[in-house]
Amino acid sequence: MTLAQPYYAARVLGLPDVPVAVREDAGRIALDSARAPHLTGSVVLSVPDPILLDDLDPRDARRLVLDVYPESHLEPVYTPWVEQRRNRALNPRATNTTGWLSNQVTTNPSIRGVTPPIAHPLGIATAVEQRSTGTNSALVTLYNLDSLANTGTPARAIGAWVLVTEPGYRAYGVDLPANAWMFIRATAIIAAGAYSSFFVNRVSGSSSTTVRAYVTGAVVETGVTAVGEPFDGGTDPSGVLSRTRWLGAANASASVMETRTQTGWEQVPDGSPRSFDLGIREATPTRESATVTLQLASDEAVLDDYAQLADDKGPRAHQASLRGVVNYVLGKIGAALQPGPTDADVTAYWQVVNQITNPRLALDAVGWQTGSGASSGGRVVMNTPLPPVGNTAYRWTASAGESNVVPVTSRYRVTPGKWYVFFAYICSGTARQARAAIQWWSAGGSVASSTALGALVNSDVTAFRQVAVIAKCPPGAEEAVPYVSTLANAAGNLHYATMSMLYEGDELVEYFDGATPDTARYEYEFQAAAHNSTSTRTPTVERPPAALTWRAGVSGLQFLAPLVQASGFRLVCDERRRWTLRDASYRETGTQTFRERVNITQASEQLSRSAEDWFDGIVLAYTWTDDDGIEQTMYDTYAIPGATKIIRREIRAPYPGPGRAQYAVTRAQGRGRTVTATKQADWTEHAEQTFSALLDGTPIQIGTADRVEFDIGANTVTTTSRTTDTPPSAWVLIPAGDSWLDSPVGESWTEEAI
Repeated sequence: MTLAQPYYAARVLGLPDVPVAVREDAGRIALDSARAPHLTGSVVLSVPDPILLDDLDPRDARRLVLDVYPESHLEPVYTPWVEQRRNRALNPRATNTTGWLSNQVTTNPSIRGVTPPIAHPLGIATAVEQRSTGTNSALVTLYNLDSLANTGTPARAIGAWVLVTEPGYRAYGVDLPANAWMFIRATAIIAAGAYSSFFVNRVSGSSSTTVRAYVTGAVVETGVTAVGEPFDGGTDPSGVLSRTRWLGAANASASVMETRTQTGWEQVPDGSPRSFDLGIREATPTRESATVTLQLASDEAVLDDYAQLADDKGPRAHQASLRGVVNYVLGKIGAALQPGPTDADVTAYWQVVNQITNPRLALDAVGWQTGSGASSGGRVVMNTPLPPVGNTAYRWTASAGESNVVPVTSRYRVTPGKWYVFFAYICSGTARQARAAIQWWSAGGSVASSTALGALVNSDVTAFRQVAVIAKCPPGAEEAVPYVSTLANAAGNLHYATMSMLYEGDELVEYFDGATPDTARYEYEFQAAAHNSTSTRTPTVERPPAALTWRAGVSGLQFLAPLVQASGFRLVCDERRRWTLRDASYRETGTQTFRERVNITQASEQLSRSAEDWFDGIVLAYTWTDDDGIEQTMYDTYAIPGATKIIRREIRAPYPGPGRAQYAVTRAQGRGRTVTATKQADWTEHAEQTFSALLDGTPIQIGTADRVEFDIGANTVTTTSRTTDTPPSAWVLIPAGDSWLDSPVGESWTEEAI
């Protein structure tokens, strides 16, 4: 019997998995392309044993797998098979000579069937088939059944003969015509306590007649008072309510007769299931009805649960690839993206101001001066070695001991609590240890605290090497003096320094000044006179480094969302726990077709400019607290020409660069109707499949399934899509696999069945 209804099976994953029963009168599974988690749902389980609730505790990160078979059928339910009889004869139909002994006496032939020794009450039934091959008639006599002792010595059976005559059997003792057949069934009950391992049939005839005796259908049973019909394992092996079977090899083992009864029907699945592997987010027991309602979600919820206790800058190492950043984060929960080409560069680009006004002495030595331990200095043009940029440097002559050079005529303004970087490139006439340093000063003109010292570097006589220091401005400091220091000099040692930078930040950047050529990512300029003013690096697309710092307490999903969406993607985990990056062009395989009076059970339309998901312009305001504890705000905006509805959304996250606003507006431009339609579920429906609907009084509606919701109790699917009016001749309605050339010249394909 086939049912037009699905079959639901569920199990809680564990070691081992725990099967659970789904109540089919309630529950839902929803897929939404605009939400994270992508899948949510609820099911009601029958939980007759309260102990099972321990397996459903969401605090233990338990998971439920729901298998949905779109169709099912009914099969009968039976009680277990129950043995009714057992035939101990090992070869009861004598299919070969195994287990049978023959006496070759002509006038009194006998055949003995061998059974295992039995010291219990026995009931023995045999059928004897006898045929005369002589020309004269003969009288055939069936002798008593013999019981033999274990030693093989014959002993008469204890018990009387019972001769049975039935239709099809010849009577006992009749004259048998030549070449005729006679079937005689004889039975005997052997009293309790007798020991028997053989049964014997004897037949006699006249001396002038050749008599052949055939024995078959032997039954040896214990614990009986009457002998039933002969049987063995092949009598009825495939019966429904009764059957026989061999206990071992056919025709070489005992056999049994068994029966069972039908108690009802059970639902059995057909085909392959669609499986939903979802995390249990909430469990609500109802003990009166022995049920529990589970709220379920796909693994975006797991990623949204995961956060770290300390800031993590690890994503920066993968910034050239959004996939790399995503996989770094997913790796924390043991997941990874499916292979695919979808990717984007999310490298951090941000503005930097170089406070050194003459960083590489391109024109003169203005701003550079010797410090302590230096006797003289000035600008030189380098021949060899050459610095990484240009061929000019500041040369100074060291005194014995430590010797310093300062690329500043006055101190620079700084802010307590902020981080600063100073670096320069140095080479030496005689190799010495060198380092960069920042000396902090108070507003009163005195040194405020200990000087920040960079790591020691061995200077080189054939190449320029970088010396750098990264330090946080201490409380009370308002000015800073950066300098380059060489150690353990001998008087007269020469050193060369160039390409210096002092800027606000906490990481090294590539050297630049206002004369650095512009790139696709950065523009460079002097704030005033070239090589005599501060320099600015301005990104063409700004993405602060903070956008790639995973802050303590921020979930993995919250951290990734701005980066993913600014790149025009969505991060989705499906019901099989497969993670993908999807752009606006992504489509699931398959289509959903809804037709009025064909498969639609309910439908509605809406045209509204008040809906939250419709707009043609947006302002995204990103607000975050930077490393210095200062709140920053940046905007990402986009609107189509002639926009009439611009909305604003606040996002608490570092600015990830532009792109998300345009992506949001583009996705909101399903300008036609919002169609919601319901039909019987095929359980092949997905969000982001192509959607078409033909409703009474409206043009054909084409769109993408934005939300798909299955009703488990009603076995229906409801799909919502923002659609556009589509004329019947539109090319998008050409059936899949067809082309314009498939229609005959002069005819329209729109007249064909779609």
